[in-house]
Amino acid sequence: MIKQLNENPQEEILVIDKDGDYATHKVTYGRGPWDYFGYDPAAKEHKVITIWTKEVSNWRGFSPCGTVCEVMTVDGRQRNNNLLWRRLDDELSLPPTISPLYFSSSLYANGCIYWLTRATPDKEPLVVEFNVGSEKFRVISIPNYIIEEIRDPYDSRLIQIGGRLAVLAFKLRWDTDVSHPSSNNNTSMKMCVLYDDGDDVQHKKLTDISNATTSISSAGTQVNNNFLLALMGMNSEEGMQ
Repeated sequence: MIKQLNENPQEEILVIDKDGDYATHKVTYGRGPWDYFGYDPAAKEHKVITIWTKEVSNWRGFSPCGTVCEVMTVDGRQRNNNLLWRRLDDELSLPPTISPLYFSSSLYANGCIYWLTRATPDKEPLVVEFNVGSEKFRVISIPNYIIEEIRDPYDSRLIQIGGRLAVLAFKLRWDTDVSHPSSNNNTSMKMCVLYDDGDDVQHKKLTDISNATTSISSAGTQVNNNFLLALMGMNSEEGMQ
């Protein structure tokens, strides 16, 4: 269990306003239940990451201005101040357009912590990755053919398959009694798997589809209702394609 006692800390900063005068702004760090636990297999270290929302207030009121992320290494040896919280630089933190308010439950897989963001009327759902070793975030777009199955009222979740991240999206046709799925077979399930660690991806794809009827498109390899995506060396904001 992760528990912190320094709830809602505040600080004051001195800034120069648009008139060239000095002004004092109050910075408030509010937070929800955004504490996560992960493991760096290369260094054999466990780490805790906490995410705070940040608001700046002056006489005009509050103005949200993104998030702050802090990391602590928990290795039991207490060397090099490892048990102190380290704040990530802004360029390593969450992009300002992404809020933890829209995060799904987290999933740890293969040295990274993952979240699925909820879709909004003006934003597509995304996968957010935090690499426990490098302490960097990465944003991964989701294939177009699975986007609509992730939007409400359909259900979706992050799962782990063979140590890899997978996005599972499924839609069900419900009877009047919403506690029982309909038997009219108007259901579907799609899945995409993240491959981007330099393995022999082609061999893995052939292994997965060797006994299946497949169709190839620019969106990926379709294996019945399973979709396997080869992602090599993806950078921030690159998509599953």
